[in-house]
Amino acid sequence: MKQHVRERTQRSIRIENAAGRPVLIEFSSDPDVLITEKLQSGVRYILSIEVKGGTDASNIHNRLGEAEKSHLKAKKFGIPSVIASRSFQPRIYVRTASNRVAPPLPRLPGS
Repeated sequence: MKQHVRERTQRSIRIENAAGRPVLIEFSSDPDVLITEKLQSGVRYILSIEVKGGTDASNIHNRLGEAEKSHLKAKKFGIPSVIASRSFQPRIYVRTASNRVAPPLPRLPGS
């Protein structure tokens, strides 16, 4: 992927995809990661990622609420979203803009 990187800052990475179009990966607070592709007609939202990493059982409802808020915000704009959780049993849930939920992915090595 290194050969595709065109620009890198503390908060973003701009790459060129196989079609020669710029793709921007932005790191922020809500969502944690937003990936967009620049088209001649505008911007195409590819994916939003919300990461929840706390393991405090007493705060789980708060983290779930924050994740749902981020998902609803992404859904409003038609952006597929991923909620990645590292709480207790690491799982990654994928929610599409139509609110379908894919089964959790298997545990990742080292998690």
